[in-house]
Amino acid sequence: MKIFPILEIEVNPEFFTFTLKDERISLKTIVGYEYEKRFTLKSVGEGAAGDNIIIVHLFNPTETTIPPVEKLWLLSGFVTYGIKKLAQKKNIVFRPHVIYQGDNTLSAVLCGYQRSLLRVAALEGGARKVDFE
Repeated sequence: MKIFPILEIEVNPEFFTFTLKDERISLKTIVGYEYEKRFTLKSVGEGAAGDNIIIVHLFNPTETTIPPVEKLWLLSGFVTYGIKKLAQKKNIVFRPHVIYQGDNTLSAVLCGYQRSLLRVAALEGGARKVDFE
């Protein structure tokens, strides 16, 4: 019997698919944030309406964020959202073991740093352990 659940994340520049047991969600790699004295994540996986909301495609190499915000912060928020959404659906109390698949699809955009960035994003999102396939 496994105590710690395994959460798989299939990686693609256009969307991430999060799978836990028999539950699966796919999210477009789009986030929306707002800046009023501090940054606030407003949407994940879709656009958001609002005058002050800035929409970012996480893996578009030509897109910059205005005002400047660390894209790692946005990626961490994105991964955290996916992990928590599945954990709530499956009533998980233990932090999951995250296994990324297809991280090489991000190498052109992240210049070989994709594993380091994805590892940080998963650990900040609540993962107990992170591996890559």
